[in-house]
Parts: sequence; structure tokens; C-alpha cells
Amino acid sequence: MSVELYDWMKKKARTLGNTGLKVSPLSFGSASISSDGGGYGFGPIGFNESMSLIEKSIEMGVNLFDSAPVYGMQEAEMRLGKFFKARGGRKNIFLTSKSGVTWHPNKRINLTNDPKVTESMLLQSLKDFQTDYIDIYFIHWPDSAVDIRRPLEVLVKYQEKGAIRFLGLCNTNESDYLRSKDVAKIDVMQCEYNLFQKKVEEYILPLCKNENLGFMAWGTLEKGILSGQFHPKKALHASDNRVGAPWFKQKDVSFKCELVEKMKQNGNAIVNSKDGNPFSMMAFSLGYYFSRPEVTTLLCGSKTLLQWSESIEALKKGEHYFEGNMKWTEDEIRSLIKIADQFNLSKKETL
Repeated sequence: MSVELYDWMKKKARTLGNTGLKVSPLSFGSASISSDGGGYGFGPIGFNESMSLIEKSIEMGVNLFDSAPVYGMQEAEMRLGKFFKARGGRKNIFLTSKSGVTWHPNKRINLTNDPKVTESMLLQSLKDFQTDYIDIYFIHWPDSAVDIRRPLEVLVKYQEKGAIRFLGLCNTNESDYLRSKDVAKIDVMQCEYNLFQKKVEEYILPLCKNENLGFMAWGTLEKGILSGQFHPKKALHASDNRVGAPWFKQKDVSFKCELVEKMKQNGNAIVNSKDGNPFSMMAFSLGYYFSRPEVTTLLCGSKTLLQWSESIEALKKGEHYFEGNMKWTEDEIRSLIKIADQFNLSKKETL
């Protein structure tokens, strides 16, 4: 199975904008291995289990590992560093990290793009990764108190030294991107993109197309809601970042799950009229994003080998919904998108 998945992943690899890097269609979101260290993570996972998960994902063709210091408060990056150190390096494997989201001694999260913090975080990530360079380094979030050009000036200096290969912006906006061009060459964008969050289709994806920027999508399965792995009554570990998060309110989660069920009903009716195979909400979701040529890779936060293989198989299946003999019509695709759009419409109505 791994050989088959590996071959498919290599075949579907896309070039990350102007970087020249050929990246697997699914990339490793390392928040999944952050364990219970705090920050942004999704519950405990043992060290040995993490090492096995990294190894097996590589065997399936994954070649980009996305991280940030806040994932387990350094734990994810240290685990990646230990893995690749023991492996003897990371030939043809790409690492990313980010600056801007740090924390206080009491583990309270703090967001700042202060240049001194940017430099400190970069140096710490290099140390935790046990490497002398990071392939793609991002500014994690916009900071209204700091001009984006100030931290980028610091990062450009390290890029000139070879500590960073390419620079990127996460969760960015038009004004920050335009300012960034004054001091740096931005090659990659990374933003949230899922059926309930499609804002990137308005500005970011057209920008990536016009300027040949790579695009990495995160949150593609909406924390398990779109894959069917999460339901409102699911028990979560206390260290899971979804517990009590303002962006994961029970009311919103329940409504999204209801909409997913409606989408499944429509999807089942459509596939039954074509080939009779069961409809997969996960396949439709991943296929929808990857049908956009501007999208280079989809970040995957799988915590088990089974989830990894299911994700790859889902993307393979999702292709059939958007191309080939089983290609859906625009109206059929839109019928599901309209259901997902009800979530944002309901939010606007309450404002």
C-alpha cells in the first residue's frame, strides 16, 4: 500500500511557486505531534509514536513538514529535529517554521512581530530542528502594532546568510503583502482554507496565480468536522487546543456538523446517479481545494498511520469528483458549496 500511495503522491506533486521545490499534495502538519506540551496542539501522542508517524508519512510520499514553535511549545519542532538528526539529514525533505506566536512563562499565548522576537524565534527553531537552515520561514500572523517590513528585514539578513531558503506569509492580508515587497521576496502563502472558510478565493489565490506564489492550505478538514472524525459529543483531552477555544464554540461546531450531514445527503444522491459508489465528504473537500491549480499542497494533521492513508486515498477519490469520467457538473458542485455557505450567512445575519 505504501508503494502505491508513494507513487501517486510523487505523480501529483506540484511546484511551490517560484521556489522550484516539488511538494507532495498533502503535507505534514506537525501540530499533530505536539503532544500535551501546550500551545496549539491536539492532545497526547507518544514520542515513539510520533517518530513512526513521521517515518511512515515519508514512506507514503510526504516531503514537506510544516511547524511552528507554538505547536506543543517547541515540542513538535524538537521531535522533528530528533527524527531527522537520527535519520542522518533530510535530503529532498522540506521544513517550515514561523515567527510571531510566542508565550509567557505561564504559557499564556502572545502574538508579536517585534523584530527582536522574530530573530530569537528563528534561532530557537534552528536549534530545535538541529539544522543550519529552514526551507520556508513564515511570519505567522499579521500584527497591527508592528510594520511587517521590520521583522522581514531581520529575516532577509538570515536569508542572505543561508539560514532561510524562502520567505512566506501566513494568514496575511493585502496591505501586509504589498508592504512586504518593499524589503523581501515573498515566495509562499499559507492560509486557512476549507468549505466553511473560503476567503482566500477572493484575494490570496488570485494573487498566487498572478505572481506565481506557492500556496499551502491549513485547516482543510476543519479540525475533523469535514472528515467525519469529529462530532459535537466527542470527548477531547484537556490538552487538546479545541477545548474552550473561541474559534471552536459548541454552537458553531454543531451547526457545521448539521451542514456536513446535509452535504452528505446531496453527495450520496449525486454519486449514486453516476457510479453507485459511496460518497465521501472528506474526498469532496480535499478534491475541491486541490482542483484549484493555485493550491500547491494541503496540510494534514493526521495523528495515526490509518488517518494518513485515509487522507491520501480521499484525495485520490476526490479527484474523480472534479475531473475525468466521474467529473461533477458545476451545478452539482455548487449544490454542496451552497450548503456550506449557510454557516457564514448565518453569522452575518446575527451581526
